[in-house]
Amino acid sequence: ENLYKSLSQANKLMLRAMGPENDIVQLLQSIPGVEQVHVLGQKEPGSFDFALETDGMTDVRADLFRALAKQDWPILSLRGSEVSLEDIFLELTRESEVQ
Repeated sequence: ENLYKSLSQANKLMLRAMGPENDIVQLLQSIPGVEQVHVLGQKEPGSFDFALETDGMTDVRADLFRALAKQDWPILSLRGSEVSLEDIFLELTRESEVQ
């Protein structure tokens, strides 16, 4: 449970949006509270997946929605990043290899 809490990232969001990849990246980077944007690739025609890291103190979802809607770039999905059992196992094995 402690490892789950330490690995949980309340400051990570997964986004799928339609629109021009580079323009979306620039827009996302301009939103206050967004610290990093990682492009995860194209999963559907005309849309791209992004992993966003925020400062953890700012809820960027409403600003993100408004900014993309203003450009007419639809959000197809938006969710928080979740920690899986596999992530926990990998972290445990990584820690044991270091020791």
